Amino acid sequence: FSDRVQLDSITHNELRDPDELVNSYAADHQRLTNRPEAEASAHVLADWRDLPNLKLLNLVYDLTPMEYVSMVVTEIGMIPPTSIPAIIREYRKEYNNEDAVHLP
Repeated sequence: FSDRVQLDSITHNELRDPDELVNSYAADHQRLTNRPEAEASAHVLADWRDLPNLKLLNLVYDLTPMEYVSMVVTEIGMIPPTSIPAIIREYRKEYNNEDAVHLP
């Protein structure tokens, strides 16, 4: 289990269109500043493709609400999803104790 985002070769994240981030930013910016659409379109990300050192990464995560999962099958056994935070806490304790330096 992990409570962190996995960005390695084992876990797969779907890539979406980076322009979705720009369009979302523009819509939020327009709504928050109460500017007309023509004026709001000249936002900071409008020409992002022309900036050589800027790359936008739009990752999509598969998140399933806990109420749709009845059991999680692990090397520990079958556990209910409500027990996952406890398993993560125990793993952290165990992991931290292994890395601790024990002095005589």
